[in-house]
Amino acid sequence: MERMDKSREVWQRVLQSQPAVPRDGIRGLRRESAALSGAYRQLTASLTGKAGEKAGQLYRGETEISACVRGLEILRGEDGGKLKYPQPAKEPTQRLLRGCYHRTRNCIAEYTARTVDPETGAVFRELADRAQKQCALIAELMGML
Repeated sequence: MERMDKSREVWQRVLQSQPAVPRDGIRGLRRESAALSGAYRQLTASLTGKAGEKAGQLYRGETEISACVRGLEILRGEDGGKLKYPQPAKEPTQRLLRGCYHRTRNCIAEYTARTVDPETGAVFRELADRAQKQCALIAELMGML
């Protein structure tokens, strides 16, 4: 028990020294996820073959993450309303994927920071794991292009 308290205390100090990525809480995470979904939808439409399939996997994975984050927002008594998927800027595929990779890494940091919450920590751990898989898919897709 004492070991868990020490571990939690250390994590709290680490997390306090790091600024939250989306500064407007779960709503910010939803916006990030919506932006990523829009980028993956654009990639799915523009790529063909196995690369298009990987982009489709990214899109489906991100929409699942987005739905989960929305559910957490609702569980916390926040708005939970629908968000529009922003239209990503037209840019080269490699640059778009690089940006998605970095945005996803930022989300992983935020999800991991929220794992200490006793009520929703396990869900945020799952979201961090899913986002890490998204990063692996992005790297795989970049290697295919």
